[in-house]
Amino acid sequence: MAEAVIIQGKIAGSINEVYVARAMDEQKIPYYYQYPINGGRSKGGLVVDFVALIPWAQPVEVQGGIWHKGRMGLYDQFALMVEEQVFGRKPIELFEEDSNSQEAARRAVRQKIGRVF
Repeated sequence: MAEAVIIQGKIAGSINEVYVARAMDEQKIPYYYQYPINGGRSKGGLVVDFVALIPWAQPVEVQGGIWHKGRMGLYDQFALMVEEQVFGRKPIELFEEDSNSQEAARRAVRQKIGRVF
């Protein structure tokens, strides 16, 4: 990303997240971006990439190749378990191939998140 992109007032963490946000906007899926749990990273909690409101709160993690190559680290596994406990459902994971272009993100959002209403 050459220039900082803003999503809901926050600097995007990756181009993959930008593609996913744009796909969710296009499909009119309401969401929160960088949703803090237990105070967020600065307070010892964690941050969920997206929480889609479909109409329930559904955590969505963008597992881009830059941050999550190969096997996920223990922290990543722990974060997914915490999210499942907090939201009562497993997070939807969008991997590098799901979000490496705008078209891939559109397809993945439509297939994995979709519109419920």
